[in-house]
Amino acid sequence: SDSVVQKFEWLIRGHSSCVPNTLQQKTFQCDVTDSNASHRISAIEGLVRRIEEEGTLYMKLRQRVLSQPEVVGGAGDSRAAPESSFPMFASPGPTVAMYDTLLDTLAQTAEVENMSKAAEILETVIGRFDEDGGLQKNSNPYTVPTAISYNAVLKTISNIPNSSEEVRDDALTQAFVAFNLLGDAPVDRNSATYSYMSCIIEKFIPKSQARDNMLFGLWNLAKVDQVADDVMLETIANIDHYSLENFDSFLRDSIGAESKASVPFHWRKLAKSLRHSRDDETY
Repeated sequence: SDSVVQKFEWLIRGHSSCVPNTLQQKTFQCDVTDSNASHRISAIEGLVRRIEEEGTLYMKLRQRVLSQPEVVGGAGDSRAAPESSFPMFASPGPTVAMYDTLLDTLAQTAEVENMSKAAEILETVIGRFDEDGGLQKNSNPYTVPTAISYNAVLKTISNIPNSSEEVRDDALTQAFVAFNLLGDAPVDRNSATYSYMSCIIEKFIPKSQARDNMLFGLWNLAKVDQVADDVMLETIANIDHYSLENFDSFLRDSIGAESKASVPFHWRKLAKSLRHSRDDETY
């Protein structure tokens, strides 16, 4: 029921608000924070699993009831309704707000294992979105992904250390998968998307001309999407580039200046409107 869902959401938000720098902590301005974020993450994961199990049980009971034989003729003439005739949808219970809160909490940590957790959560969110009709038919606000659903995955990856070649390869793979998924999503790439991708490329690709070219390519894509704002420019400007001369040329070609300056409006006019929250540049 809606009351049960609301209780779970409030419990999940309460745990998240105790982790520094989460959206919930900013919203509730919670002064009591927990330095052990993993404890809060485990609590949130347990709540999400519990309500997922409740939803799965509901779907099993629903299928059992709908599969009961029904009399269609006279005595002794009965048959079961074919499974293909059951209207299918995402199991009730879990909401995208719950998954987003969990993703946002994961994004505040630097644990390598949280990268795969975030990717799996995004896969679950997209799966539930498709079960409810996908881009063509889904009008259920509880299962439609948000900018947080994708960008929190990128933020999680940008925070983990580049500790081994395996971690590097997994991080780049997961980042580009999430970035590409946004090309066919109910939300658009925004400035945060490009800023986190820039940080990921800086961290996991060695300093080189090739890395500079990738960063400049992201900048040009952001310009096309009209989300190349000052935040993204600041992100790229603070990166240790392979060739400062090339970066100066990039700035000159991009904004007509040899030093950082405000980005022209027509390159950033959608930057705020595509954020999850117009007044918060995190997602």
